Amino acid sequence: METRYTIIKNKRELKKLIACCKATGYACCDYETNAEPIYNKGFKPTILSVSWMPGFGASIPLDHFETKDYTSPGWNWKKMLKKFGEEVIENYDIVKVAWNWKFDDQINQKYKIFYRGTCLDGMLAKYVLNEEKPHDLKSMVRRYLPEHGNYEKQDAFDKIPWDKKELDPLCHYGCQDTDYTLRLMIFFEKKLVDLGMYSVFRNLFMCNSRVLTSVEKEGLYLDTEFNKKLLEEYKPKIDAARDAIYALPRVKKFEKKYNQEKIDKYIQSIEDELEELDYNDPKDKRKIASREQKISNIKAGIFTTKKEQELIRPINLGSPVDLPALMYSEDGFHFDVIKDNESGKPSTDEETLTNLRLTIKKPDSPKAIFLDKLLELRGLEKMYKTYIYGWWEKVQDDSRLHGRYNIHGTDSNRFSSADPNMQQIPKTSVDPNIKKQLVAPPGYLYMSFDYSQAELRMMAHLSGDETYLDAFAKGADPHLGIAAAKYGVSIEEASKIYEDENHPDHKLWKTRRKQAKQIAFGLIYGIGEALLAVKLSDPKAGIIVTKEEAHKEMAEFFEKHPKILKFKEKQEKFLRKHGYYTQLFGTKRRLPQIYSNDKQEVAYAIRLGLNFPCLLPSSQALSKTKGWVNYEDLKVGDEILAFNRDIGESEWQKVERVNVFDYDGDMIRLKTKHLDVLSTPDHRWVVTKPNKISKLDNTEVLTSEELYNSDKPYAIPIRAPHNNQVKARYSDAYVAFLGWYLTDGHLKNGNIVRICQSNTANPHKVDIIDSIMEELDVEFSRREKNQVIWEIRDPGFVYKLNRLVPERKLNMKLLTRLTNPQLSILLENMRLGDGWSIWATGDKTQGELLQALVVLCNNTSSMYELSHEGDISYFKDKKPSKYGQEFVRATKTSYGVKFSNFRKSVNTKNTYNSENNLTKEKYVGKVWCPTVKSGAFFTRVIGEDKRYRTLITGNCQGAAANMTNFGAILVYWLMRQGKLPRMLEVATVHDAAYFYSKPEYINTWTVFKIWDILRNPSTKKYFGFQVDDVDMSMDFSIGRSMAEELPFIPGYDYRKMLQPDFSVEEYMEEHKKYKNVIIKDYPKLFSKEIKQYEEDFKGKLRLHWLP
Repeated sequence: METRYTIIKNKRELKKLIACCKATGYACCDYETNAEPIYNKGFKPTILSVSWMPGFGASIPLDHFETKDYTSPGWNWKKMLKKFGEEVIENYDIVKVAWNWKFDDQINQKYKIFYRGTCLDGMLAKYVLNEEKPHDLKSMVRRYLPEHGNYEKQDAFDKIPWDKKELDPLCHYGCQDTDYTLRLMIFFEKKLVDLGMYSVFRNLFMCNSRVLTSVEKEGLYLDTEFNKKLLEEYKPKIDAARDAIYALPRVKKFEKKYNQEKIDKYIQSIEDELEELDYNDPKDKRKIASREQKISNIKAGIFTTKKEQELIRPINLGSPVDLPALMYSEDGFHFDVIKDNESGKPSTDEETLTNLRLTIKKPDSPKAIFLDKLLELRGLEKMYKTYIYGWWEKVQDDSRLHGRYNIHGTDSNRFSSADPNMQQIPKTSVDPNIKKQLVAPPGYLYMSFDYSQAELRMMAHLSGDETYLDAFAKGADPHLGIAAAKYGVSIEEASKIYEDENHPDHKLWKTRRKQAKQIAFGLIYGIGEALLAVKLSDPKAGIIVTKEEAHKEMAEFFEKHPKILKFKEKQEKFLRKHGYYTQLFGTKRRLPQIYSNDKQEVAYAIRLGLNFPCLLPSSQALSKTKGWVNYEDLKVGDEILAFNRDIGESEWQKVERVNVFDYDGDMIRLKTKHLDVLSTPDHRWVVTKPNKISKLDNTEVLTSEELYNSDKPYAIPIRAPHNNQVKARYSDAYVAFLGWYLTDGHLKNGNIVRICQSNTANPHKVDIIDSIMEELDVEFSRREKNQVIWEIRDPGFVYKLNRLVPERKLNMKLLTRLTNPQLSILLENMRLGDGWSIWATGDKTQGELLQALVVLCNNTSSMYELSHEGDISYFKDKKPSKYGQEFVRATKTSYGVKFSNFRKSVNTKNTYNSENNLTKEKYVGKVWCPTVKSGAFFTRVIGEDKRYRTLITGNCQGAAANMTNFGAILVYWLMRQGKLPRMLEVATVHDAAYFYSKPEYINTWTVFKIWDILRNPSTKKYFGFQVDDVDMSMDFSIGRSMAEELPFIPGYDYRKMLQPDFSVEEYMEEHKKYKNVIIKDYPKLFSKEIKQYEEDFKGKLRLHWLP
């Protein structure tokens, strides 16, 4: 609980805060700022909040606009911050705690505060424990400290801009941040120790954080003048690429017809307006004249208004309307639709364009030319928006790009990056101008090392594949070796051709090596035959590889590498059983999504896990737009009703993948009085203890097999509150009216809304309808005889009503527009209007939609066939009706829907006799399952009793990344300890690390020392394992910009590279002498030089910092 939060107002109170931190040995710190980037001149830290024990917190006012109102005269926030920093943050004996320490520590360093001792980052601790998102503090508070959930929304605090937040509520918020972070970190630290993961947290992830703090702080120096030049140069390039598309004959022809259709439609709309006007009414004369003039002008080719100019503009190649029309209509290129976007319209994304291009074998055909030019345009636009204009927007006042690296950004332990994304800087071969913008500061050079085939080397180690291990041990090119073996050529002959750019077969062997590489890395990255076909194809060169050919290549690869196949199968078996796999450093990779739609698509276990679909194709999910939809009819991007385990509520989430799996084996049937469902043993269920079912924010996930074998009973939720973010757009009275209209109302003559009710049989219902009609903001009539009839004739009301509930029927558009209370109002008034305990309908779709409404109201329901065509129903006591009718014969199948708010779950064991409600049975056929972000969703299943019921169900790279990251940590610490020259790491791009270095530090000794550390980092001391059968390899490059990438030359004086007369051609000529010299041999070949460089460094060149 919150006990004591305070604002530090003077030096005495600050000393007291420092004493508290020293007494407990903890300081959980968090800066709040004005939200400006740290390295901009306008950046301001507004407060520093600190907690030293749970329940306590204090905020130090810094550069906040109200600081003077709260602090004593003479308060100097910089001095106060420096004092706290020196006595607490730089104190070895105090454990520092934070959530995303990398951000806070950069602020510390900005004000010359450098932390010492132990630091624990709660966000990274959570990531090590569970790599699945979310990782933010607010989500973790909602999950583990639910009584404080949504604290950031108190008094609409989150709606106020950061530079406008008043000091008192800001300090309270800051103390909540540090208080809750400290509580969570204490809990997480205990879990890390218990699970044996504390070492990897401290020695890998926290050290990564420290290295990346330095990387983000230094940033990449941007040549702003060259950037401005590119801003000007790229626009004409983009315009030229666009004009080249417009000049294509078919595009010209389409555009002419397309615009004419728009013109005709516009003229028709004006003519429709004229028909509504009265030529005899003087009031309409001006309107008539202006519209007739418009038509006349347009027919004469005069377009004056913006709307009219839009009719004759060129095709917009980025428009979600124009481009699909050009690509897919008969008047355009008439491509086959191979993929839909999230809106259900034909896709025009890059993947679709690429796949369409692979269907066209003739590179000079109109379709091929169009797609090639459109992809070229997309590439130019991406370069401009992301790396030229995008960097111009993101560069800070120190002329550097301070990209953010997210250690927790992926499930695979690889980093992600943002603001801007430094992980995805395009290679020099794609466009050298991009990297040319990134220059080394004056007096410095770029030095980089780029790991070669890191994932492949780890795969060779993990699988024990002799072919790759032998190739790496000999320093051979494994891809070229595999290609040579495939085509019956010796590796020596293939290498000779491949290295000779003038050889007539050089390009051929370059392609063959590339294909071998794509196959190997494709299997590591978990791609399937479809994507592999894309990777192996080169449409412009006329090389088109089909899925069948790609599948054959994959089969041949595994045939030649049986140990990789065996390793893969072993991993898959483990994944089937446990739902996760353990990576080399001990972290887990859970499986929140399934990576294969195709039984032949391989998700290789080093980088990706496998997941397995679980239910029968008759199972259904609730789509936000379509209602209940069979799994097999779902599409990626459809929003379905999911279950968010963090908050224990339902919400709409997008389908990330729809998975199909051929199955032959045991299925597990869960059968109770209230549910009957068949699933695979690996299917994951959201469960809780039977006595905890009232609270769904602390559930767990177990497989059907685990539930079947468990001695404990578990409860499977079948309903949950709806996390509804909809704002009210209708009055409650209107929603109640809809309930009666949908059940007891009808539309007379298409324009009169009528509701009828017996005033003798149901006087209480008459009173309810009367009160509803009075509250409606519309005129109505009421007349009474044997029954009361209410009528509404207002055209506007009737029109809107028909649009909302066309044909007087429920629809998902209506249900997703109502707030939670209004959903309940609608359900209750429909129940009153129909008078049902079991709601009966002859319209199956309406029955299904009623079940959707029931689910959204946090109720349970079942739907079944009530009667069939020809069935006879008698009146009460088999007496004739007042009209003499003895019975009613059904003319079609009718459906009954029964609902309740009593039952919340079904149990895996019978509560009376502890018998298992789970049994096994054989099944052969397909099983299906969609994947959503949260991993759980609502489904509708039909059991043996033919009743549809709803419930909550679940959907069923790391070693190389961690190895390379740990190597970078070791290099960083050796540089800080003065055992290596101080070079500043400024970026990690793909598998390459970039440094700013003084030229004299780039020498044979330095390169060999770094290579020797990175080739096989000393992991045994920290993590208990060592990789001895394969070494990492890397290529070292030097340059004045990131684009230059000149190969390292042993013994070269790199001060020459900063001279005005430096010649790249002469440098490369010098490199030819050392082309075949490998780093491993440096000590034998250059022993004197290495010794001299080392002595010079130790004697003269101690630690140097960038100015």
